[in-house]
Amino acid sequence: MLHLMFPSDCVFKDLLTKEIIGHGTKREGLYYLDDLKTGRTYLTESVEEDRKNKVMLWHKRLGHPSFGYLKKLSPHLFLGINEKDLSCKTCVEAKSHRTSYLDNTNKCLVPFDLIHTDVWGPSPILLKSGCRWYVIFIDDCTRMTWLYLLKSKAEVTKTFQSFYNMVEAQF
Repeated sequence: MLHLMFPSDCVFKDLLTKEIIGHGTKREGLYYLDDLKTGRTYLTESVEEDRKNKVMLWHKRLGHPSFGYLKKLSPHLFLGINEKDLSCKTCVEAKSHRTSYLDNTNKCLVPFDLIHTDVWGPSPILLKSGCRWYVIFIDDCTRMTWLYLLKSKAEVTKTFQSFYNMVEAQF
C-alpha cells in the first residue's frame, strides 16, 4: 500500500494497480482514515495487521504491560483484535529464567583470603557528588561487600590501597 500525505489529507493507493483504495483527513494533527474500499481480503488483513502493530507499538512504549491491562487502559486500540492473539518476544524472554549457578565448594574459609573486585563506569548520569564510577570489593568467605563511589577511574588504585589499609587495621 502506498501512502500519499498532504497538509490536510492523505490518500492510500494499491502498489500494484495504483488504484485509490482509501482516503483520510487531517484533524488535530493526526490523519484519520475516513473512506476505505472494501471487498478485498488482503486489504482487511492489512488493516488488522496495522491494528496489531499499533497495539505492539504502545505495548513497547509503555514498558511492556500485559495486553489485558493495555486493553483496559486503551480499549479502542483493541477493536477487532483478541489480546490472546498477541505475543511479545521480549516479554517471553524476560519471563524465562536461567538455572542457578552450582554451589561453589571452593569457598575460602578465612576472611580476606580472596577478594573479588569490579570497577564500573562511567555512568551516563552524574551524581550530585560528581561521581561517575564505582569500585566494589567482595570478600569470598563472608560475602561482605564494600562499595566506593569514584569521580574518575584513576582513583581505583588509591581506593584499593585505602581498602587494604582498612582491612589490615580492623581485621
